[in-house]
Amino acid sequence: MGDVVYAATQFRAQPIREASRHKRTTVLLVDPDPATLAAMEQALRDEGFVTATAFDEAGAVAAAQRPGALGLLVASTDAIGMQAVGLADAVRRFHPALQVLYTVTSEDELLMEGLALSGDDDVLEKPFSGSELVEAVSSLLR
Repeated sequence: MGDVVYAATQFRAQPIREASRHKRTTVLLVDPDPATLAAMEQALRDEGFVTATAFDEAGAVAAAQRPGALGLLVASTDAIGMQAVGLADAVRRFHPALQVLYTVTSEDELLMEGLALSGDDDVLEKPFSGSELVEAVSSLLR
């Protein structure tokens, strides 16, 4: 079992050796906490994923406008709550086929119910390990 991403600044994810042609697609990580953002980025990069990061909607939209394939948005609902849906919509203006993984705490039950997930969206409950994040991202990109 890997170390917890949400509560740690450093960890080593359990290796998941799964070849994926989608690893060349950029995963955009948005989280207001620098330690969490760095841990998520490290877990995905250790498994060969290309990542971009942002702390807020403005940074995410700026990253979405850069050249390259953006296939997945991992958006924390910690600080932005239901605005995460608006964030996904804003990024989808530049990448219509974007898939979204919302990271939520168990206390966000009402938020989870209100997300109205499409077939391209999913939820990962915090705390989660690096290997759980990699598995969720891999699953969505399959």
